[in-house]
Amino acid sequence: MKNNYIFLLFSLLLSFTTVWGQPINLDSLERKLRLTFDNKAQRLELCLLLGKNYQHINYQKAYTYSYEALQIAEQQKNEPQIQWAKVRIGEALAFAGKNVEALPYFNQVLASKLAQQDKKLMIKVLSGLARANMMLKFNDQALKYYMEILNHVTDDKEKIDIGIHQWLANAYKKQGNYEKALTYLTKDLLEDKYQNNPSLLSEIGNLYYTQKKYAEALPYYQDAYLIAQQKKDIQACSFSTNNIGLVYAQQEDYPKAIEYYNLSLQYSKNVGNNRDYTNTLSNLAQLYTKQKAYKNALEYVKQGFGIAQTLKDYPLLIELANDYIQLYEGLQDDKQVIAYQRLMISYQDSIALQQREQDVLAIQLQAKIAEDRQTMQNLSHQNQLLWVYSWVGGLSILVLLAFILLIYNQNRLRKKVIAQQKNTLMLLAEKETAEKALHTIEQQQVQTHIDRQNRVLASQALLLTKKNEILETTEQHLAGFVKTLLPEQQENIKNLLKELRNTVQKDNDWNSYKLHFEEVHPNFFKTLQQLHPTLTINDLRVCAYLKMQLSNKEIAVLMSISPDSLKVNLSRLKIKLQLNKEQELRLYIENL
Repeated sequence: MKNNYIFLLFSLLLSFTTVWGQPINLDSLERKLRLTFDNKAQRLELCLLLGKNYQHINYQKAYTYSYEALQIAEQQKNEPQIQWAKVRIGEALAFAGKNVEALPYFNQVLASKLAQQDKKLMIKVLSGLARANMMLKFNDQALKYYMEILNHVTDDKEKIDIGIHQWLANAYKKQGNYEKALTYLTKDLLEDKYQNNPSLLSEIGNLYYTQKKYAEALPYYQDAYLIAQQKKDIQACSFSTNNIGLVYAQQEDYPKAIEYYNLSLQYSKNVGNNRDYTNTLSNLAQLYTKQKAYKNALEYVKQGFGIAQTLKDYPLLIELANDYIQLYEGLQDDKQVIAYQRLMISYQDSIALQQREQDVLAIQLQAKIAEDRQTMQNLSHQNQLLWVYSWVGGLSILVLLAFILLIYNQNRLRKKVIAQQKNTLMLLAEKETAEKALHTIEQQQVQTHIDRQNRVLASQALLLTKKNEILETTEQHLAGFVKTLLPEQQENIKNLLKELRNTVQKDNDWNSYKLHFEEVHPNFFKTLQQLHPTLTINDLRVCAYLKMQLSNKEIAVLMSISPDSLKVNLSRLKIKLQLNKEQELRLYIENL
């Protein structure tokens, strides 16, 4: 009984039927709808509004109006209203307990393009899917949808406005995580918008009641009732008074419990909510049975049983059958006890059968949804790969063609460009523009000359290095060969070795090379030595090669050392030049 009651209260949180504290006049809306025949657009809006606001009062009417809205929207090809009508149908089915039937409607909306563009619609359909999965006991899936809502809502104020904290609280409550549920509800209670919200206060009271903390639950229920009275919210008054009665019944304060149960009967009767009315009748029957006032108990349970049979509400019928059993056990009427036990078992079997069918359908539906999503992802992935392959293939062909054309026209275009440059320079009207162009050409020529000289210097340095290497190698061979000759022959060879040693004069070669280098790069060594007087000849050689923009491999060959040894020399040189880690050695040398 209590579970049904909590679900109805939770439904109220998700579909308010008041505007600025005053109830919407549904009878007035229905009269207006009956007078609306030709204006389909107005009829569509009225059906959607009625479908929304009848959800927690009359599920059949909510479904009927929402379905009519869907038919009109499809006739008008109004895509936004089609999706909203499907959401309303899904909500009506879910609130009626037909969660398996509700899931396809929600999933259709979720798969629509509009849901990806309309954040409000996306949040609504995700919340519907979460509620339906929660009622089907797929709590993890429900929590996943609620967390997905949080991904779409980043602003804290908006989270409060849409009630996401209350949804999450309900999901955690279903999992038995009351502490976390209370944390989310308390977040909303701190906001001005919800401080005078009877539904939120009742929800917090329900958390304490479920944990059998009746003393903590009672103040929240009483505050909810007080605020509901101030707002003239009859539905909330019905909920609150019934909750207060439940607490007093648990505390065995039966007179107060009866007082609030009777108030709840009046409110639920005024609002036309038969389920709440029957629920309170059952509570009264149980209370009178405890007091052994069997006559009063029998009166209430008969009345409630008749309404429950009309509603065909099996959970309610089971609760009332159990009330009959307790009543007749008190009267020691074993025959009636057995009869209602059998009746209760038949209701339980019916519910179990329906639940099994729903579970099977839900699992099949979840599997189908997962399969469809995987298929769509595979198709999307294949299309993306196909597009990428096509794009890369086309690009490769274009690059190849461009490369072929570039090679083919390179020589012809070079001559043509030179001719065009000369003609352009001759046709320039302004002297300043012509001078700039000529200056650019001169700089290019100077740079070309410097590059050519650098190449000559590099070649010269390489020749000198090779020459000295050959002479040193020859000297080594002769030094070994002289030992095998006669004394007079050895004297000749020693004279030859002396001449070779005189020829291998690296310092003189470096001085000669240095003169040629300074013709291309005047004052380079002078500036470098002024800035860094501790540099050795070997350091100066490395700096010269760097100035010529030679690669490390080329410099290693000229220095007759390995590339690794050159790296060590460059690191030491950088330290001698007092450069920090961020400064580039080559750039520093080139700028001197």
